[in-house]
Amino acid sequence: MICYPEDVNEAEALALYDYWLLSDETSTGFLYTVKQLDQRYKPEGARPINSLTQKASFLPRIPVFFCQSCKVKLPVKSRKRYNERIRGNSDLLCSNCYKSKEKEVSDNAKRILYEFKNRKFKAVDYLSGLDFLELMALLAISSGKEPGSLLSQSRNELIVTGAHSVDQKILSSLENKGALVVIDELPPEVQCACEDLYGDYDRVTYYSRDQKGVRSTRSDSFHKGVYLNPLVMESTTEVYSISSILYQKIQSSAVSFDEMSTIHQMIKNIQMDKLYKLVCFIEKEFRLKVDQSNVLSALLSHLAENYSPNNIFFTFFNRAQKAVMYIHKERIPEYISRHCFSKFVGDYIQYVEDNDYKLSKTRSLPPEIQSSPFEALFSQLYLNGHFDWNRLSAKEVVALSMESIPLREDVQALLIEGDGE
Repeated sequence: MICYPEDVNEAEALALYDYWLLSDETSTGFLYTVKQLDQRYKPEGARPINSLTQKASFLPRIPVFFCQSCKVKLPVKSRKRYNERIRGNSDLLCSNCYKSKEKEVSDNAKRILYEFKNRKFKAVDYLSGLDFLELMALLAISSGKEPGSLLSQSRNELIVTGAHSVDQKILSSLENKGALVVIDELPPEVQCACEDLYGDYDRVTYYSRDQKGVRSTRSDSFHKGVYLNPLVMESTTEVYSISSILYQKIQSSAVSFDEMSTIHQMIKNIQMDKLYKLVCFIEKEFRLKVDQSNVLSALLSHLAENYSPNNIFFTFFNRAQKAVMYIHKERIPEYISRHCFSKFVGDYIQYVEDNDYKLSKTRSLPPEIQSSPFEALFSQLYLNGHFDWNRLSAKEVVALSMESIPLREDVQALLIEGDGE
């Protein structure tokens, strides 16, 4: 059925009729081309066929030209739309039915996400179960975040101290105590609900620490990753920010002897992690194979405790140059040369300490070695302006922090006793 405009003449009516004539023998599927129709009917007083089709429509008696829900007619105005409709695989809906269907899908998706959120996120009083370091770690990774916020797309990508093994241990403990919610896999219906509401699921992202390649995400959407769990708050609590509550809890917590020892070890681990990364940098820079031996581990442990990374980096660079020259000059075989760097650094440090010298020269660390969130927070709270641990040894970081960290009475007594001796 063709719906003609009111103002068409006889030639135009014939032109529109011929416009919709089908043919299996042509590449377009229609008997006449637009050019043929114009050539035939323009001399008879017809307007251009493309102008006429804008005011007319075509409605074959085929199911795809009727709404699959309410059966209202859905004619087309062009051959292109006709072919799209014929070749289309999905059920066609009118605008009213489409909006109704869209609302139904949206409401169902919101219900699925709401139920999933209630199952996964259950507010608990997890603060009472966290030790001092866990409180610090949680504040470092969640500062400014709201409950239910995505912190990272995976445990491995979430940086606390920068030392991977230490970070994984802390994150596992925070998860077990209810502070973090880890979603390793989304149920298929939840993933579909996110796509129905917010489009491409794979484009859901989070704000990374370095802010590179960041796209904003919907707070009510879900992705695989690590989330901050809601906290049960007392009715008398006036502060509603989890960061503020964590900060107050840390400020009012006195540190035990065991916790102080753990803090010392964590600081040392952070500095050691930097030194390991510097060794990797030296390997690439000088094309020098360095054996990851117990000798190297013991050496880095000693260096992290007693020297700043900036001083050590200069020493690494200087000793690496000498090691490479020695290896090439003496033609040292590979199974021996991979131990040269550790020996050259170790011998030099031994020489410095035997003669009571100091490492005075420094070299700035490569830009890829950044301060961790824990390091930045610890500096802010306890180091009185010493924001850069790269200038301090682990021992110096601990000594400076002892002036600010609230200590329990037994730790204070032990320190006083030690000073008395």
